[in-house]
Amino acid sequence: MTTAAEAAIELHVQRLVDAHGLDEPTARDAVDVYRRGERGEHHELVHRAAFEVLAALQGQNVAALLAAVRSVAERCFAALRPILETSTVGQPEDFGLVPVVEVEQPAAPRSRPARRRPAWQSPYGPPARRSRGR
Repeated sequence: MTTAAEAAIELHVQRLVDAHGLDEPTARDAVDVYRRGERGEHHELVHRAAFEVLAALQGQNVAALLAAVRSVAERCFAALRPILETSTVGQPEDFGLVPVVEVEQPAAPRSRPARRRPAWQSPYGPPARRSRGR
């Protein structure tokens, strides 16, 4: 078993002892039964405690990651600040860009000619009449 797994088991046992009032041997037995995938006497309690331990570890990992990212971002911005302050970024001549040319807007589509018939009337004439059984 790795040291990380052993540390997680110790956290789990300690959580059961401190927060849920089990004695240490009972907590160790309950965690061992839970790790084997069996349902023991304290299954629900051990299951809940496992998620509490995972949430605590995840919170610690996220906090450490955010601190590292914040540190790197601050150092990058500190290094870029002199460049940004003296830069003329945004001036078209800095990039050798061609000035913007106004483009003519396309003409509006032609409107349809006025219709000589109502909208409900078919352009093909009235429907053919059916003969009644003859």
